[in-house]
Amino acid sequence: MRNEDLLKLEGIDQLIEDGLKEWRVPGLAVAVVKDGELLFSNGYGFRDPEKGLKMNADTRYRIASNTKAFVSTALSILVDEGKLDWDKPVRHYIPYFRLKDSYATENVTPRDLLCHRTGLPAHDGALHDCKTRKEMVENLQYLEASYPIRTKLQYNNLMYMTAGHLVDCISGQSWESFAQERIFKPLAMEKTNFSFAKSRLTDNFAECFYLKNDELRQYKYNNNSDPEYIYPRSPAGGINTTVNEIANWMIMQLNKGEFKGNRVVSENAFSQMHSPQMIDNWNSPYDELGESSCGLGWFIWAYRGEKLVVHGGFFGSQVYLLPKRNIGIAVFPTLGSPLSDSTLFNIIDRLLGLNQIDWTGRYINEREEAKKKQQPEVSNQIKETTPSHALEDYCGEFFNQGYGKFLIEWDGSNLFHKGDDHNHYLRHFHYDSFELLEPNGEVAFKITFNTDAKGVISSISVPFEPAVKDIIFTRSV
Repeated sequence: MRNEDLLKLEGIDQLIEDGLKEWRVPGLAVAVVKDGELLFSNGYGFRDPEKGLKMNADTRYRIASNTKAFVSTALSILVDEGKLDWDKPVRHYIPYFRLKDSYATENVTPRDLLCHRTGLPAHDGALHDCKTRKEMVENLQYLEASYPIRTKLQYNNLMYMTAGHLVDCISGQSWESFAQERIFKPLAMEKTNFSFAKSRLTDNFAECFYLKNDELRQYKYNNNSDPEYIYPRSPAGGINTTVNEIANWMIMQLNKGEFKGNRVVSENAFSQMHSPQMIDNWNSPYDELGESSCGLGWFIWAYRGEKLVVHGGFFGSQVYLLPKRNIGIAVFPTLGSPLSDSTLFNIIDRLLGLNQIDWTGRYINEREEAKKKQQPEVSNQIKETTPSHALEDYCGEFFNQGYGKFLIEWDGSNLFHKGDDHNHYLRHFHYDSFELLEPNGEVAFKITFNTDAKGVISSISVPFEPAVKDIIFTRSV
């Protein structure tokens, strides 16, 4: 049977190589598991094109939000041990957990955290690495909700950070130590860790990239260079691993908690993690993909009549499980593009013996149609205005209780916001409003500096979260 399945994958190497060129992805690694075994794994292209270093199946990679399924598994282990109840309020375990809405404070449960249904929108700007998890949880009370609890799915990294803190509080270990001991070790995930700096120091780590003005650029980070430092937000997206090791993780998920005779988590846990808990508001334009819902740490889709249990991460990493077919596929690219999905769907079509859909062609057509429909942005910019102060006067430390510090600095030529991951340069828009730029040059949003009655710059209005009003940061004295 194994040989038959491998024959079905003939030609996949060429398809991926062609995809790398089409979408300008420097490198990609893929792993396929079936019936409890690693069927196929390989690397393509380069993990570092400038140095000519090739990608392979043992290349360490930052899986970002694919970490979230590990959090749900950790909590499931605590449920198995009778230490956690999915439907008991979070405050029972974390007394200082508090949201702005008193009803939500008293009623939000661990299940709500993992289903993205607490009523809070993303508020990703409040995920600061300069704070502890406890401090970030304590600051949740200052963040505005946009919906009542359990009425809308709003993807939320802060709630997974909070879920990780549940592990801290209940287990008596840090979330990272618990995951290392109870998940990574029994799954023989020896290269897997939470330290971005430590992973980069190894001889096989994948750098990630973006396109700016049609030119490939490597992401530069402000991350802590100490290899022993672990980011407080790691439960939301801090794991570094390889496709060969994520294969063991997929095998355990498909075996409903068992790996090589060892039970990691109970079979009953999967009736929760892999089952719809909350309807998603995402709908695919393609008939082959059914409606989406949210499980615990996973999203539940349907593809051509087959149940899919999936999650993705920044830069386009994807993990797809087909529980009824005992198939798992992971794709780790170094640049986000449709290549991940087209590779995954092509492998599924081949293994299930379905007529192959030209997903690459579909995505190319989608890209070209989008270009045709692209309209020049209608700008409300008021031309020929100038800032009210010398640019250096806008520098300083600004503070919001929920979000913490917002730093504006001057490099001798430009203003920039010093973020946790990378710097964002500011480009004057009009009057005292500036565009905050992503590393790829795209405008993230516009920020406005406010002055007091004396004409002194006193605060900044930042539209961090479009679902609520602007976040106000007051200048520190």
